[in-house]
Amino acid sequence: MDFGNLAKKERDRQYYQNHKEQSKERVKKWREDHRDHCKEYFRKYNQDHREQIREQRKEYQRKYRQKHRERIRKYNNKYRRELLRKRKEKYVHMLGDKCVKCGYDKCLSALDFHHLDNSKENDDESKTKAFEQKIKDGKIQLLCSNCHRELHHSTELVIK
Repeated sequence: MDFGNLAKKERDRQYYQNHKEQSKERVKKWREDHRDHCKEYFRKYNQDHREQIREQRKEYQRKYRQKHRERIRKYNNKYRRELLRKRKEKYVHMLGDKCVKCGYDKCLSALDFHHLDNSKENDDESKTKAFEQKIKDGKIQLLCSNCHRELHHSTELVIK
């Protein structure tokens, strides 16, 4: 083992610790003075190591998601609920803001979209453009949940 080399490394480490700010300033100034050189160097490096960088990024993202899984899930659920609520408000407004049968307009979550063409596609609302086109074409009605259930189940049970 070369003890002289270890002593030099330790001295270099100590020097760097003692002059850290000066060293950072020197590097920052050099990069500012040689901006084109740095830009070209990093462009070439990124081009030559594209796959390696991509793999490192994927690995970092995987570890980050694993570490923060619960927080990300809560954020995504909250964001998604807000997005869906805003989208429903927009569609309800496009359809007149109230039930076409009874005029109910108190609670947004009590209003349903009734497809007049009897399509069984449940994911229409996620296909925003197609859903908006159906609204414009008059293929969708806005009903309160009571009227909507009465419409679909009127032949099953009738309370007298």
